[in-house]
Amino acid sequence: MAIRRNSPNRGITQKAINLPDAAAKAVKGPFRGTMQAGPARPTRAHGLSDEHQDRGLIYVEKTIWDDAIKEFQKSVDLSPDFSEGWNNLGLCYLYVDRVEEGVKAIKEALKHYPGWHLALANLGYAYQKAGKTDQALEYYNQAVAKFPKNPQIWAALGEAHEAAGKSDQAIEAYKNALQHAPKYDLANHRIGLLLARRSDFDEAEKHLKIALELNPKAADAAGVLGAISARRGNLDSAREYFEIAKSIKPDKVPPTAVRGLAAIETYQKGIASAQDELLSQFQDLPSIAECMYNAGLSYLKAGNNDQAKSAFENAAHEDEKWAEPLMYLGLIAAMQKRPLEAKKHWDNARKLDPKNGLLAEGIGLACLALGLAKEADKNFEEARKLGRTVAATVQSSSASLPATKA
Repeated sequence: MAIRRNSPNRGITQKAINLPDAAAKAVKGPFRGTMQAGPARPTRAHGLSDEHQDRGLIYVEKTIWDDAIKEFQKSVDLSPDFSEGWNNLGLCYLYVDRVEEGVKAIKEALKHYPGWHLALANLGYAYQKAGKTDQALEYYNQAVAKFPKNPQIWAALGEAHEAAGKSDQAIEAYKNALQHAPKYDLANHRIGLLLARRSDFDEAEKHLKIALELNPKAADAAGVLGAISARRGNLDSAREYFEIAKSIKPDKVPPTAVRGLAAIETYQKGIASAQDELLSQFQDLPSIAECMYNAGLSYLKAGNNDQAKSAFENAAHEDEKWAEPLMYLGLIAAMQKRPLEAKKHWDNARKLDPKNGLLAEGIGLACLALGLAKEADKNFEEARKLGRTVAATVQSSSASLPATKA
């Protein structure tokens, strides 16, 4: 049986953190431990250990855990100081929930390779699975101290801090993860949820939107984004996010989305009921045009010509066959020494109310100011026929002005 001493170091290649997709390159999801493909030390004691290691990794990629465990066990049986084999064996035990055996194997890896950051992180993961938060924190902290550029170990440390109720430390750990992987979906998700609980909605929204974009199945992120929109009073946006959360997990809708949709539904039904109750008190309500018209009269009486003009314009828009709003628009224009605009309004009003003598007189006055003497006299004559008393000085307008073509 060949013994290989001083075998060449093939480099440390970390296997997929997101099993079973062993070829995954993007940083996604929670930390699930790290397999070791190449030697962590420059030499190996037994050549067959390497072969069993490679076979075990093939089974890992296929998520055939029992066979992987057998291969890694053979690897360490042949080389009891084979830290890489112990590490991989321990992780496989964790994946089949044999946690105590996993802890024992990973500790054996650290015994033969003290301070190995991958094994330290994996031991933290083992204790995290066992619900032993203090021990998980201890080993995760050791791991990031040895290898601070691994974003998933930082995120795992953040989750352990959350489990210990230490939100400040959790946020700090997630921020460290994002320094090395700004688009890490889980870190953005978790920090967004923590910030939302602190009512830091702007920052929370930013992180949650990134998380939802990177992971469209993050129903909790969508639910909290809906809650943030609701808090800001944007109910349409809130409903949209709640519906997204509901569509992601129709059989298990996040509580935030359930409560949010129920609250919006209650709000809308309640407001509709209140509206019906209030409006039922009035039998003969004036039209919108009449309301606008009356408002215009009130503004005009108060000397607020600009507001009066706006109200009369709204009244005319609501009822295009009503002459009186146009009449007052003409009056305001005339008061502001804009006879051409006044004449335009009065001409339009007179088409709707041809027997209004005041309109005829007003058109005559506008024509007089514009130098349209014949047209002015014509309108004054019509005003007299309709019962208006036109002043004598005005009646002789055509005699006192130069001849002007109407």
